[in-house]
Amino acid sequence: MYHIYEKTLKDKNNIYGIKQLEDDSNPFLEGPTVLTILALTLNEKNLNGAMRQTMEALGLKTSKNENSGLTIDKAPFKILSLSYGEKKENGFSFKNISKKSENTLNFVEKYFYPLICNKNKKLSLEEAQRNLRNVNIISYCDGTIITKEIEKSLSEKMKELNYSQEEINSALSQICSFPIADGIVKGDEKTTCISFKDLNDVDCRESLLAPTISEKLSSSDKNFDKVEIYNISDNEAMFLSKGDENFINIESYHEFKRYTQFNKPLSVGLSSVLTKAVDNSIKNHNNTEKFTPISCETLIQDLPQVIESIKKDLPKEDILKEINKNVAYLNSTIKESTGQGILDYFNSRNQNKNTNKTKEENHEKIKNNDFEMQL
Repeated sequence: MYHIYEKTLKDKNNIYGIKQLEDDSNPFLEGPTVLTILALTLNEKNLNGAMRQTMEALGLKTSKNENSGLTIDKAPFKILSLSYGEKKENGFSFKNISKKSENTLNFVEKYFYPLICNKNKKLSLEEAQRNLRNVNIISYCDGTIITKEIEKSLSEKMKELNYSQEEINSALSQICSFPIADGIVKGDEKTTCISFKDLNDVDCRESLLAPTISEKLSSSDKNFDKVEIYNISDNEAMFLSKGDENFINIESYHEFKRYTQFNKPLSVGLSSVLTKAVDNSIKNHNNTEKFTPISCETLIQDLPQVIESIKKDLPKEDILKEINKNVAYLNSTIKESTGQGILDYFNSRNQNKNTNKTKEENHEKIKNNDFEMQL
């Protein structure tokens, strides 16, 4: 059986800052979520690492980086991840570390079917869309298989409930999925899907060679230069990079942290689309009068400017500052708690850095002068 974990603040009794949700709760019905799905989960440390990397992409403060300064307890959404089994008796590692199809189906039935039906009766299209708009999924490597199985199982169930094919496509498009470092998605997604791949990552090759995708790449009139965005269909796009790192170990190109944090093009591209998806989830959760559907066009609208900044080799922090100033949840929450907007926050943070640096330099000078006087 799969279990859902949520990212929380750390305390002396919770060294990782994560908690397992009660089996009778359904976070996807309650409000906006970002679910991070790994290919393997050995222990709680893996889950914590995955959710922390998602926090990086969302601009939240982590134990490693200040970012926007917004902490997880103030964020108007939940960050989640999955374990693929119960804990062992040692209380640290999990009994099962990878997905099983029967467990995935049980997971979808328990948590996703209630988003499309009530007592086995179909919901109105808008109600189903609203529920599914709470769902944003980051899937890493073969974790993307679970996203595909969620999509397939929901589609089959909706047919049983007599949703039309047009309604099924419309409803499923309100799930945002962001597969990274995968060879799974091949151009036929029903979710609104932006995948992130790197030409140096051999695990991406299978999907890059898929006819629907390779056709787009070969027919493009662009000369590939470091990073590009390709529209695969009305609801799917691919952010393709060619990292300039020189790793001795080719597996380093495939690392999760590289996509979410350490590689500039991949990490800022992911931040741009993920923050837009979450902003839209929050907007629809808060506004019960009007539903604003998400679309591929909306998610990628800022990517041309982001890509231009990448090609100009602007610092990552400067690109993120431009991205974050348009993120409603960062601006409204930070302004509410500090009285500052996101740009003011970044500027004051940089000013504090410079002030601290000057203090350190002055302190060092005083120490050196005292030492010289003693001589």
